[in-house]
Amino acid sequence: KVGLWLLLATTLIGGFLYYLMYRPMRTPLLMAAATQYAHPWPPNAWAKEDLQGLTVLDRQEVANCVQLPWESNDEGLRRLRDQLDAVRPGGPGKDVVIVYLSIHGAVDAQGQPCLIPPVAALDGRGWLPVRELLQTLFVEARSGRVPDHVRKLVVLDAGRIHSHWDAGILYNAFAERLSEVVADLKVPNLAVLNSASPGQAARVSPELGGSVFGHFFSQGLQGAADVEQGDHNGRVSLQELHRYLAAHVHQWTLENRAAAQTPMLIPADLDMALVHT
Repeated sequence: KVGLWLLLATTLIGGFLYYLMYRPMRTPLLMAAATQYAHPWPPNAWAKEDLQGLTVLDRQEVANCVQLPWESNDEGLRRLRDQLDAVRPGGPGKDVVIVYLSIHGAVDAQGQPCLIPPVAALDGRGWLPVRELLQTLFVEARSGRVPDHVRKLVVLDAGRIHSHWDAGILYNAFAERLSEVVADLKVPNLAVLNSASPGQAARVSPELGGSVFGHFFSQGLQGAADVEQGDHNGRVSLQELHRYLAAHVHQWTLENRAAAQTPMLIPADLDMALVHT
């Protein structure tokens, strides 16, 4: 009897350790949206609804969603950096962190792609260069900095402004310059997914209850990308997600807005396992 009890105890302990080592781990998803824009800036329409749609991933045990406010650069960066330092990477390889930002983006007078918080001035004061954002989160040395081996995906829904005469923006080259910044920084295992490609604007949809990009981004992470564009292995990879978004966002905007919108991945060939479905 003693031998049987010891065998049973050993089996249970071994099973528990196996469960801890191989159980599916949710991917941390840090989210922020700037919504309190005032004239002459256009509204960042349906941004709150996009974040609410992403919280479904939390309830489905896909992602660990953390929503953060972003009304100013200093406060937004501080909160995001603190949360990034605190989270534990997750996903299929236990090595992924996703940061999702819905905020206006444009190019400043120096040609740098920038994020524009609600308190920013039209002349460029208060704009946050994307270079500074990425350096603050992933490059600057500090306690608890995200290690280089951790796979990092920064998702930018920053393409709502195509032109803005009051701010001197005749054509918004945010997407073009974004590629240059990411290539120059050379942050290991960093991918940036932008909601639109050069020459395009990011569209919103009352019919979908959010932005077109935000709606299909949520659907893709819930498993649609693995089913439609992947190998049906119960995991969504970055390449599967990008193919899914490129197909559905482009088709929806073409059929319903008579315009082109194709999300852009930088670098285009980087892949990583993002979430369990």
